[in-house]
Amino acid sequence: MSNSQNSKFWWTNPTNVKVRGKKVQPNVRGVTVDDDRLQEMGELNGRLAVTFEPLDEPFVPSELRWVYSKVPDKERNLPDGFKGHMAALIISEAFYEILRDFYLGQSQLFELPLYELKTLTKMGRTEADYSKPDPRKWYLLHVTELKNALVPEQCENLWQPRLRDPSYLAFDPSNAPVIALDAHAAAAGVPVWREQHLRDGVFFSDDIKRAVKAAKLKTPAFSFKPCVLF
Repeated sequence: MSNSQNSKFWWTNPTNVKVRGKKVQPNVRGVTVDDDRLQEMGELNGRLAVTFEPLDEPFVPSELRWVYSKVPDKERNLPDGFKGHMAALIISEAFYEILRDFYLGQSQLFELPLYELKTLTKMGRTEADYSKPDPRKWYLLHVTELKNALVPEQCENLWQPRLRDPSYLAFDPSNAPVIALDAHAAAAGVPVWREQHLRDGVFFSDDIKRAVKAAKLKTPAFSFKPCVLF
């Protein structure tokens, strides 16, 4: 067994960013997905947050737009990685440039413009304000690769919703989880993945983590936590 100090893999369960003390998040929208196509919107959200299936037609995303809150330019100081609506992982161009040097398997990266909102009706209905794009380039990191490296009996502060279901949640931020992995299973394959039996978060190799640090990216919303290896 190796302890967390010697970990070569990192787990993150990204959070939203805050503006004026309130959590804000961009929504991922598709070319053929709008407010009148609720079934397709539900499928897109399901692939982003639940099934992690590839985003192929008609679910290829085309844009990001803020949800619920307007975030004007003067209040933006966005980090290089954070969580969007439906647990979408949003990363900066600098983060993208790091990931493109690695083989990610079936996981996908989409360049998506980020737009401000404009209010259409007194009832609060909104749409993207295409005259106000964010000046930075943003990408959706859609992680579809799965591994079976989790060692549940060695983990701490995970919750098993159903006793007969081998899936776990790390839902309580006040009790930081300790994530234990089988070292050989974790090392096999791609350097970015999700765990088959852990519904929360994404895993990164140490090579990616060190590259992020070397590039001095701002990633407080990712809060990389070292894994314990067995």
